[in-house]
Formats: sequence, C-alpha cells, structure tokens
Amino acid sequence: MLESLEDSFLKGIALSIIVVSTNDLQRLEKTIRSLVPDNKYVEYIFVSPSWNLQSNQIINQFLKRSLGTSKLLNDKGTGVYPAMQLGVNAAKGKYVCFWNSGDESVSRKSLLNLCKFLDVSQSKWAISLGIFDWLEQQNLTNENLRNFICNAEESLISHQTIFFNRNAFDKVGGYDLKFKVAADTKLIIEFFRIADPAWIDFPTVKVEKPKFASANNKRSRLECFIIALTAVPKEMKIQAIRNILYREASALRRKSVNVWK
Repeated sequence: MLESLEDSFLKGIALSIIVVSTNDLQRLEKTIRSLVPDNKYVEYIFVSPSWNLQSNQIINQFLKRSLGTSKLLNDKGTGVYPAMQLGVNAAKGKYVCFWNSGDESVSRKSLLNLCKFLDVSQSKWAISLGIFDWLEQQNLTNENLRNFICNAEESLISHQTIFFNRNAFDKVGGYDLKFKVAADTKLIIEFFRIADPAWIDFPTVKVEKPKFASANNKRSRLECFIIALTAVPKEMKIQAIRNILYREASALRRKSVNVWK
C-alpha cells in the first residue's frame, strides 16, 4: 500500500481518474504502467469501445491486479467527450479528472500527496502542475487562467491537470456535447464563473503531447469563438473575441505565405 495512508485523513475514494482510449494500444500501455493498482483511494475508470479488443484485454489485466475500485466501461466510439461523460456518470470519487492514452502518473508519492490534498479540499476545482516534455512548465496563477479563457497565445490549462469536484461537475451540467473539440474549454469557463480554483504546487501527471490534426485546429477555433460569444464572462468577452480573430488572421496569413512559396 502507499506509505502512511493509514495515518492520513483519507476517508474514501478521493479521486476518479478517467482514461479514454480508442485504438491507441501503445500509449494506453504506457499509461497503465504508471498507475498504482494497490490504492483504494483512487478509482481508475477506463472507457474504450467494445470492439477495441486488444486495449480491453490490457485494461482487464490491470483490473485483476487492482483493489476492485476500478472498472472498464464500453462506449460506442462516438467521441472523446461522450466517453468522458460516461466515465463521470460511473465515478465514485470526490473529484474527477480526465487523462488520454499516453498520460502518466508522476510517482506513487505524488499520487499520495494528491489524494491527501483532494480529500481535505473544499474547493469546487483544483489545478496542479504538470510535466510537459514538449513545452515549458505551465504557471499556476489566476492570470494564466484568465489568459487561457481569453484565448491568449501561448496560454495553457491542460485538462489532465484539473480536478473537478464531482458534485460541482454535476451542477454545471458536465460536458456540453455540442462541442466536439472545445467542450473542455467550455467546462473550464463554467467552473471559472463559479469559483477560483485551488492551486496544487506539485506535478501530478506527465502529459503526452497531443496529436491534433489541422482540421481539428480549424474546428477548435470556430468552437472557441462560439464559446467566447456565449460563455466567457462579459468583462472578458471582447478580449477573447479579439484574440480568436487575431489568431485566425495569423493562420490565414501563414497559409497565404505557404501558397506563394
């Protein structure tokens, strides 16, 4: 078992980690190798289509070694956010977070400290440091969070490092499934509107570099524009729209330059 858990304040499942995977066996194995199966304070929920046989086999092998607090759910492969929402609906943890295949737990000690933090936390949500091999460390400040909501360039709030209070998650309505790419951005804005996050000043997850097609980038900008119009707080709305339009204009200029080369 994790060291000193018996002497902590932990009362039950502090965290449900929801891992969504579709046809990504190599990265899924990387995630599973980083998990701590003998931990009754973390619930691992895997969401994978029933036809994804190899991934499901690897997941079931992990479940046999776990303490029985984890489970495999089969979705219909209709998108990442419906899969995430399916995971939340089955979660029993005080907080929930969402990982992709390839994301890794930092260490047993970090997981223990995270469980202790969340168990005593009264915050509606919390944001931790993350380890990103592909970019600079994120800043844990309200300014960085506001920049992200305003769509400022080089701003990042990674959903893998966010821990949502389960009751608060249900109250804001969970994921807005109208958005196929930016539903997590919409959810972060909804939480920003109701409460400041608690900041966790140690890394909790190694975040895999995302594979993001150009078509998804275009759709993301469109969805973020709609979200800026409808969900961003009034005092930040104009700046958010300006930043999106500036980024879109920059993308068009780059495309025009490449055409004439």
